Amino acid sequence: MGPASSYWHSVVVRAFWDSLQAFETNPRLLLLGLLGAAVTAFLVLSFRGWAAFVEHFIANIALAVGGAVITWLLVFVWIFAHLPAKMLSESNANLAQVIREKQQFSENINSLNAALEKSRQPPKNAPATRVVEHKTI
Repeated sequence: MGPASSYWHSVVVRAFWDSLQAFETNPRLLLLGLLGAAVTAFLVLSFRGWAAFVEHFIANIALAVGGAVITWLLVFVWIFAHLPAKMLSESNANLAQVIREKQQFSENINSLNAALEKSRQPPKNAPATRVVEHKTI
């Protein structure tokens, strides 16, 4: 898998999750909704028979789920189309933050180097000192 396919894979995955978050939902809620629809359909089948079940399924479940899926697909396509630009702007913002941090570190290092150089130089008003070698006989 090359870099281009890896990039598009990450775009599709992020668009999928962002499109689910557009409805402020999560997979548990989707599964809970499907479970509720299945239980309702089972109750209709049990108490009203096959003909009522088919009518109930088409009128309530299939139309609602189909409408939800079509709406989600439209949102997914919209997010997928705009996501590369959003990811680029996020990447640029992260890069700008890294550059600012690097400049800050560089300024700190330069100020420490200047302080170190200053500490190595003798004071300007200090008397000259002389090194005397002692020889022993």
